[in-house]
Amino acid sequence: MSTAQGQVASIVVTDLKLRLRRPATLWLVVVLCGMAYMLIPDPATGRALMVVNGARALYTSQVIATTTAALAVFLLTFVGFYLTSNALRRDLLARTGGIIAATPVSSGRFLVGKWLGAASYLGIVGLFYLLNVMAMHFLRGEGPLEPVTYLLTYLIILGPAVLVVAALALCFERVPLLAGRFGDVAFYLLWVVLLAFGALGAQAGSGQFFDILGIGFVLRQVNTATGANSLAIGMTPFDPSLSPWLLPTLSRSPGLLIPRLATALLAIPVLLVARLSFHRFDPARARGRGQGSGGRWIPRISQALKPLARPVSAAGVSLVPAAPAALRPVISELVMTLCQSPLILLAWLAVLMTALVGSAATASHTLPLVVAVILAIALADLSTRDRAAGTLGMLYSMPRMQAGYAWIKLGTATVLALMFCLPPALRIALGSPGAALSLLIAAGFMAALATALGFLARTPKAFMGVFLLFLYLVLNGGQAPGLDFAGWNGVATGATRVGYLVATLLLSGLAAVKHRSDLRRER
Repeated sequence: MSTAQGQVASIVVTDLKLRLRRPATLWLVVVLCGMAYMLIPDPATGRALMVVNGARALYTSQVIATTTAALAVFLLTFVGFYLTSNALRRDLLARTGGIIAATPVSSGRFLVGKWLGAASYLGIVGLFYLLNVMAMHFLRGEGPLEPVTYLLTYLIILGPAVLVVAALALCFERVPLLAGRFGDVAFYLLWVVLLAFGALGAQAGSGQFFDILGIGFVLRQVNTATGANSLAIGMTPFDPSLSPWLLPTLSRSPGLLIPRLATALLAIPVLLVARLSFHRFDPARARGRGQGSGGRWIPRISQALKPLARPVSAAGVSLVPAAPAALRPVISELVMTLCQSPLILLAWLAVLMTALVGSAATASHTLPLVVAVILAIALADLSTRDRAAGTLGMLYSMPRMQAGYAWIKLGTATVLALMFCLPPALRIALGSPGAALSLLIAAGFMAALATALGFLARTPKAFMGVFLLFLYLVLNGGQAPGLDFAGWNGVATGATRVGYLVATLLLSGLAAVKHRSDLRRER
């Protein structure tokens, strides 16, 4: 092995080991494996994995492999981005960046190693999922198990997506404007665009080269077999009177493989952009942790808005000593959050003004969605920032702080969420009391979810990924009462509200249990 290959391989192995040890990896594997068991229904129930024009496909190895890969690509690319988009920041926070910069490895090799490490990580997680799907074949399959078919199908569908998303995660971390929370939301918008590109990829032509998520590829295979241009995947009702149809095994022709290979090569220009923006841990360019977390623009804007935080700081000086002892840490944490991030305070003022002067439709439908996006950013790092900043030990030395740390974080997140949700809830309470109640319950649910995922994964990226994916499902499931968690679709029922209230309580308890477990392990 040459020196260059050895350097890249060493970076890949090291990065992979670090990622596999993180708690978030276990949770992602659990969710994907759970999907494998949930998404392959027994046809005797009247539902099937792949349905076209009311007729289901036979559960051959090709059908199960195609559908489960198409479903996994949604979660693996979306959540995977947020779990892998902190490779360089972790080196910066651990102060190993300076050591890396002093080594003879070039910047290009270093970034390639980081990219391949992230891609290998997502690939291994996908492999665990694949093994569970193949185990389900013995329970649901209607033909022999064909391991080669499974592996080839997963490589063709998931391979390009994993390579490109790993490159995007590295690029977003390095481009200043895309770093931090703004980039997290920007990827959500980009991911939605990539979904739309799947429709272009369903047609022969140049569009198939931009079918990163492989949706168009799956549609082309179904169209070839059935002549249909649309299909339903995942626990879909079918007409048992119609004969099942057979999806042919994938051919290995160049016409099939070359477009997917070309799609995978899109990772190269993305990596080039990352290379041009890479500071190689130069202190003059990296500017410590601030640069790694949010680029240059967000700190500058926050600094310009500091006068907005002065009344909050002054109010905190009066409120904290006068508050009951149990609430003082929560109020202190809230005041610190608003003073550190004046953009959150500005966003709250905008929400308050819109709730007062906006139309009823805006207050009922648009404003709750905007509030949810704002809270996705504002709540993400509440329960993780102390550990990342290295101040957790100092905080634990304060009276009653160590034992009640999880509840303090949960209380702060809940109060902050209520600050944003109360104005629109009060505006719509008279006309739609059910929607107003849903919005208040949603505030507690978002706070509990952010706190629980922060303690479980120890990274704000987990909450950003999970919650934004959940928002995508809510926006596309407008008629499903179970998804109308904040009431803006107008279809939430009493059972929906009770369900999210129970979920809030369970997530709150999970955060407290995880905190106690961490304390026992770290003693």
